[in-house]
Amino acid sequence: MAGTVAHFPVLRKAIGSMPREILKLGSRDEVFDTFTKLHPYLKENFFLQTKEEDSDPYESSQFSVVIANATGIYGLYSYREVFEFKEFWGIGSGRSFALGAMHALFGKAKTAREVAEAGIAAGCEFDRNSAAPADIFTIKMKEK
Repeated sequence: MAGTVAHFPVLRKAIGSMPREILKLGSRDEVFDTFTKLHPYLKENFFLQTKEEDSDPYESSQFSVVIANATGIYGLYSYREVFEFKEFWGIGSGRSFALGAMHALFGKAKTAREVAEAGIAAGCEFDRNSAAPADIFTIKMKEK
């Protein structure tokens, strides 16, 4: 997730308190639907400030999220736009550096974790607004 640091505990608490049947992240449409349902909950229960410009077409959620799971890699942006990526993606102010490092390593690295670590290292090294430490979680996938 990228955005203000306050988003981290808020999103963790909000997602943890919502019914599991609402939280579906298996496709672009499911990610969109989940975060569209989450938006009013964030406003009502966590006081999300949605104001940006008067000319903006929608209320902003004020954060960007990358979701990677067995069904794909999804980038969610502040107006709840959802994009799907094939190999890797990054968000935040250091993303250009991270994407360059991941592109250079992709296909050569032994694991996805190595690709992610290279991206994080490059973002933190070259972007003044990115900093370590970072938590990287590796999840063992179920066999189909």
